[in-house]
Parts: sequence; structure tokens; C-alpha cells
Amino acid sequence: DTEELKNVLVGIAFEHDKKLNINQVLPELEKFFKDINELVRPYIEVQLGSRIIKYADGIKARLTLLKGNSCYFIIWVYGEITVNNTTMIGASSVFLKSENNVVEVTETIPAFTGTDIIVFPFDLVKNCVLLVNEFNELYEEIKKINEGKMKPPSWREVFNDIIKLAPNYYGTTEENYYLDACFIKHTYFYDLFSHTVYQGIVGESGSGKKNRRDFIGVLTRSVSVGDPSDASLARMINTFYPVAIIDETEMTNDKRRLLNMGSQKGTLITRCDKENPDKIIALDPYSPKIWVCQPKEMSIFPQDTRNRSIIVTMVRQKGNFERELPREKAWQIKKKLYLLMLYRWPEYLKVYKELDPLISKVFGGHDRDKWLHILAIAKLVGDDVFKKLFEFAKKQYRREEKVSEKVQYVINGILRAMEVYTNN
Repeated sequence: DTEELKNVLVGIAFEHDKKLNINQVLPELEKFFKDINELVRPYIEVQLGSRIIKYADGIKARLTLLKGNSCYFIIWVYGEITVNNTTMIGASSVFLKSENNVVEVTETIPAFTGTDIIVFPFDLVKNCVLLVNEFNELYEEIKKINEGKMKPPSWREVFNDIIKLAPNYYGTTEENYYLDACFIKHTYFYDLFSHTVYQGIVGESGSGKKNRRDFIGVLTRSVSVGDPSDASLARMINTFYPVAIIDETEMTNDKRRLLNMGSQKGTLITRCDKENPDKIIALDPYSPKIWVCQPKEMSIFPQDTRNRSIIVTMVRQKGNFERELPREKAWQIKKKLYLLMLYRWPEYLKVYKELDPLISKVFGGHDRDKWLHILAIAKLVGDDVFKKLFEFAKKQYRREEKVSEKVQYVINGILRAMEVYTNN
């Protein structure tokens, strides 16, 4: 009997420390029983004849899992993995628990996590995984921060690192560099929220849109999306939940669905397996997206997708821009992004909630959703960055409001007709 057990435990507590009073003991006791219920729930089962039904609450940890004052994170490490005398090359998941400014490796997460080892060619998932030496370096810094020997990076520090490096790879305005830095940071925290933001990069050939796309891609956990109907890609998306990078030359109906349904958490894309029609495959499309196109090709992206996106225009600029950000150079920033995620997630949640009423007074609908994340991070960096991006957001909002949705459809139709005419 639960009540009898509670009385026994209270008696033991008073025997151990006679200075205790009942008001000190009861809250701790209630917390203990609540924790016990959470721990034993996964082992509950019911036997009905020959059938055994085990407990399953459907809770799945994607990249993060928020539980009270704790947050669990899944990081993927790529290397040679040995299990039961079998060796394979692939990615293995590592679970980290963050609570009260302390981060520790944990063997389990209180939720279903799917497979813990996945075999993929490194080039396909290189931005989503850490190499063994990278994880080892990250873990050593985690231990130093836990011991108080160093501090986790600040929002300003990581922001400055990104905007200092970006002009070496593409040319744009100061506001755009600020936007990219905030977007990159958001991608490490997005799974804590019910909605995320897309970025659309539009520009003529030679404007630098590819360099900008690749720069953001290297600094985020991203994949370039080929054919979403392919089973291997579906498995990759359902494992790494990456930033999806989509190019206009590869647009398909499946990609339109991926974009239309991927900004809100909890919406699944279902389809039948090609080889086994009785098997249902569910694709979880929720993640930040980057889509790239030339101005005349914007019409191939659904209006709903564009509404969910912060669209930026690239203009050809002169400059000796580097073509590719090396992994070794990107890692110095990426390591700080991981540490920022592991230690400063409560700050993001707090500022997001505080800014929501303010942003909702200025922006409505999708504009409120997409700018809230960017401006929350800008606020964490500093008031100067927040003010600049807030003005940038309002200018873009007013510009978009001047063009009604019906007029936009007409413009897109004309652009599409011109494209067909040119191709013929």
C-alpha cells in the first residue's frame, strides 16, 4: 500500500535526523514517488490471453527532450563502432543531460529514441555528425565548464565569430550577416519549440547565393535534400532531423510537401512503402529549411512556403571570396554552438516567452512565428543587434504587406509563364 510505505519512509527519515519536521519531509517524499512512477511506467504491461501489451506513451526524443528543469540532447558521433565483436563504420548517438549549468553524459533518455547506431556514408551526413576527435575535444571543454575552470561561450562571442568569418565567403549587407548568425544559432535550439523558421535565398546567377547557402550549411547540422521519397533519405531525416537545404533545380511534389508541412512540430508525412504497400512510412519533416532560387523561379515554391520564410535577395558583389569553409575552421565555431546549446538553452526559452507579447503586437501570422525566433536570439546577443534586426524585420514586413496575396499570385503566374516561354 502506497500510504503505508510513505508512513514507513517518514518514520525512517525522523529516525535518521530527529531535527526534521514534517513540512520538510513531505515535499521530498512526494517528489520521490513522482520520480518512481516515471521510472517504472515503461515497464508496465498487461497480458490478455496470448497477447502482451506493454506501455508506450508515444513520446520520442528527436534532438532534444525537455523534462522539468532538465534538458536531454542527442549528439551523433561518426566513426568505427564495435558492438558484440561486430565492427561497422557509421554514426552512434550520445545522450547528454543538462541541468543547473552542469552537462553530463547519460546512458538513457526517458523517452523512445529510435536507433542508436546508423550506417551512412560520411559525405551524406558530415554536417550532422561529430568526428571522434571533435567530440573528445567538446567533452573535455564540457568537463572544464562543469568544474568551473572555464565559462560556456556567450551569445555575443559566437555571434561575433560568425559575422567576422562570413564576409570572407559572400558579400551582403550588415543586416543580412546579422540575420544569418541568428538563424545559424536557432538551428541548434529549434527542437525545443513547436515552430521554426525557413530562410529563402534569392539571387541571379553569380550573386553568391550558393556560397551563402554552403556557409550556413557547414555551420549547422544540415543535409542537402535529394529525393524525399527515397527510403534512405527518409531514414536520414527521421534520425538526424537536420536543417534541410533545397535547391530550385531539384523541386518535386515531395519537396513541396516537405516544405509546407515542416515548419510546425507534430505533422507527419505518410506514404506506403514501395516494396510493401501494407507498410506505412512516416516522415517527420519538422526542421529549419534553406531554399535557394533565382528570382524568376520563386513561383515554383508554394506561397505558403514563402510566407513561412525570411526571404533575402542576393546582389552580385565584387570581391575575392573564398569558395568553401573547411571543416577544421568551421569546427572552432561549431564547437561553441554546441556548448551554447548545452548550457544556455534556458536563456533562449526565457527570452522567447518574454518577447512573444511584444512581437505579436507588431507581426501577425507566419511573420510573427518566423521573426520571433530571430529576434529572441538577437536580444540575447545585445540590444544593438536586436534594434537593427527589429527595424530590418519591420521594413520587410511593410514591404510584403503592400503586395496582396492575389497580386502575388498574378506576379508568380507571369514569372512562370515567362519561364515556360523562354524554355520553349
